[in-house]
Amino acid sequence: MINLSSKHQGNSYLFLTVAQYVASILIIMIHSGMSGLLFSPPINFFFLCLLCKIAVPLFLISTGYFIKKKIFQNTNYSAFWWRKQLKSYVCWSVVYLPYGLSYLVYNFHFPLFLYPIALLIDFLYLGTYYHLWYFPALFLGMGISTFEVKRLGYRFAFFITILF
Repeated sequence: MINLSSKHQGNSYLFLTVAQYVASILIIMIHSGMSGLLFSPPINFFFLCLLCKIAVPLFLISTGYFIKKKIFQNTNYSAFWWRKQLKSYVCWSVVYLPYGLSYLVYNFHFPLFLYPIALLIDFLYLGTYYHLWYFPALFLGMGISTFEVKRLGYRFAFFITILF
C-alpha cells in the first residue's frame, strides 16, 4: 500500500487500519440502533443493508490475510495462532459463562441435566454469550478454508468461497 507520509513508514497497512476503524464504528452503529436515529428509513435501509454489512467480512478477510502472511514467514505460526486464539476464547467464555447461563435459565426451561449440553452447544456454535460469536465463526472459516486450499487448491477454494 502507499504510505501517506513518512511518519507512517512502519505501518504499510494504513488504509486497512482506517477501514477497520470505520468498520468498527459501523458495527457499533448496527448494534446500538444509532443509524435509525441518524437516517430516515430508506437511507437507513441502504446504510444498514449495504454499507454496514461489509464490516464483518472486512475483519474476517483481513484476519485471514495476516495469519496467512505470518504462516508464510514462519511455518510454526499456525499452531501458535490456534493455541493463542483458543486460549483467549476459553478465557472469555469463562468470563461470560454467568451471563450465558442466566440467559439459558430465563429464556429456556430445560431439565437440569440438559444445561451442560446446551452450554457445550453454545460454546461450539455461538460462544457462551453472544458477544463471542466471532471466535467460532473465525475458527470455522479458518478450518474450512485451510481444508479447501489443501484439498482443492487456491482456485477452487476461491470459487467455493464466492459461492458461499
